[in-house]
Amino acid sequence: MHDLSLADARALLLTAQGLDLAGAKRATKDGVRAAIRRMGVLQIDTIHVVARSPYLVLWSRLGAYDPVWLDELLAEGRIFEYWVHEASFLRSKTIPSSAAARRHGSAAERSTTSIPQRRVSGHIESKV
Repeated sequence: MHDLSLADARALLLTAQGLDLAGAKRATKDGVRAAIRRMGVLQIDTIHVVARSPYLVLWSRLGAYDPVWLDELLAEGRIFEYWVHEASFLRSKTIPSSAAARRHGSAAERSTTSIPQRRVSGHIESKV
């Protein structure tokens, strides 16, 4: 077991969340996708005061970036919207593992996926 100083623990937490990178280099559209990959999912929260939550989360990790990139990645099929346990953006490569999680999740988790949603997910998975 290793002892961490408070400063080292803070630095580790910030690094793990990608919060140490904001402004470190110029943001790109691929950087938006990489940030989503590092986080696993980007929760979509429609409640906003300054801006919608996903845009603020990306800004905190990338610094100044063009919010249009998120919409472009979605239109290009490089990320997709999905209901995990909240509405979220995920990388398109995540579709197969999301399907496996639904198949092997608890009965309660499987029951929260509607029949139309399962049909759409099945169709998408057959194309990947």
